[in-house]
Amino acid sequence: DYYSFWDNQHYDDPSEVDVDHTVALAEAWDSGAHAWSDEQRDKFAADPANLTLLTDNLNASKGDRDIAEWLPPYEPHLDEYVLAYVGVKVAYNLTVDPAEQAALRALAEELGLCASGPGGTGGSADDKLPTTGAPLPLYAGGAALLLGAGGGLYWLARRRAVRFTA
Repeated sequence: DYYSFWDNQHYDDPSEVDVDHTVALAEAWDSGAHAWSDEQRDKFAADPANLTLLTDNLNASKGDRDIAEWLPPYEPHLDEYVLAYVGVKVAYNLTVDPAEQAALRALAEELGLCASGPGGTGGSADDKLPTTGAPLPLYAGGAALLLGAGGGLYWLARRRAVRFTA
C-alpha cells in the first residue's frame, strides 16, 4: 500500500506515486542552495525530511512551485505541510521570497498555528519577516517552531505528530 499524504490517497500500484521534495530542488536553489557545495546539495536532495510520496499527477501539478504557489489539496493535512515546509527551510537555512513570507503568515494565522510567543513576545500584524537575501528567522526545537516576526516570536504548534530532521 502506497499512501500519498498530501491528498489522502492510497494506491496498490507504485507507478501511481512519485517521491517528491516538499521544498523543491529549484526552490531551494533560488533560496540559497546555489551557494552550497555539491555534497550539501546531494544531502538536501536525499534528505528523508524533505521527501514524501505524492500522487504522480499531483506531483506534476506541484512541480517546482513554492508554498505561495502550491498547497496540497487535502485540507486536514495542510498544517503538517506548512510545518514540514518551514522545517526544511529552517534546517537548511534557506530564505523565503515576499510571496512565501505572505503565504506563511496567512497560513499560520488561518490554521491556528500562530499565537503569541513565550512571555507575551508576539509581534504585531505590521511586523515583517526577512525575505530573500536573509534567512527566515525560524527556530526548530521540540514539538513546535518559533516564527520570528519583527521583535516578537510567534509559536507554531503542531497538532499532530509529524517529525522532520536535518
